[in-house]
Amino acid sequence: MKKLFLFLVLPALAQAEEIDVVIHVIGLEQQKGAIYAGLYDSEHWAGDQRLATTKVTVDGTDATLHLPAPGPGTYAVKMFHDLNGNGVLDKTFGIPDEPYAFSNNAKAGFGPPKFADAAFAVTEQGALVTITLR
Repeated sequence: MKKLFLFLVLPALAQAEEIDVVIHVIGLEQQKGAIYAGLYDSEHWAGDQRLATTKVTVDGTDATLHLPAPGPGTYAVKMFHDLNGNGVLDKTFGIPDEPYAFSNNAKAGFGPPKFADAAFAVTEQGALVTITLR
């Protein structure tokens, strides 16, 4: 019975601890497609293992997304505007063909910026981040 209780209650407690990261995206030049965003910690920044993901359909010149952070800490966001609806950031010879951005409006070089350049703090109250697509 104790194991059943832990099995049912622990996942609910873990979900209750998630903190809302609100992302306000500006600079949308085309009012079509969807924006995909992922939340990362420093350990997973270089790879493609996101802590959370979200997608929102574009219907104006800006958009608001919500990502659940697993708790207070330091995180960063990678995002792109999927203009053709195929669910991936299209590239030609490794160069993005669709608008993309990182938190803190960190600039990419040959690949994503360093985690420290895109990182922001999330408190128990959450975080509000504004990102401009390029």
